[in-house]
Amino acid sequence: MSYPLKFLIPAALLFSGLQPLGAQGGKPAPIQASTKVFPDNSVSTTLVNLETRSAEETLRTASGKVLRRTLYDLDARGQSTAATFFDSKDQIRYKETYVRDSSDRVVESKLFSATNTPLGRRVFHYDSKGKVRVDDYDAAGKLMVPAKNAGKKP
Repeated sequence: MSYPLKFLIPAALLFSGLQPLGAQGGKPAPIQASTKVFPDNSVSTTLVNLETRSAEETLRTASGKVLRRTLYDLDARGQSTAATFFDSKDQIRYKETYVRDSSDRVVESKLFSATNTPLGRRVFHYDSKGKVRVDDYDAAGKLMVPAKNAGKKP
């Protein structure tokens, strides 16, 4: 199953500049948790384990049903390097790896199927003010150009 690149969330941006949430004796807590409640009462819970350099984000409905789950690989500074995205039935939807520049900004994400077949890549171009332009490429490396009237009502 393939997913259009325009619908994929650049997950690396979620953990860009991750900071420890708690400390014990001057050291970051080994496992940190955070929770967000959204207007529809769905709940996102994120668990970060700095010792294993991993994080898990789970989105649940207000009644507790899992909508999706994402596992992240983190580097020594808590920056995401890769992610695996699961659906509500805990089946892998797709995988993503991240390349960062010297300012720790994501400059490229590479997308793969559950079986590691390349799906495409997304390249992030930053201007001097930090504004980003995104270019999407398909699995063959061809630049994907948005449809002329995409997202516009007739």
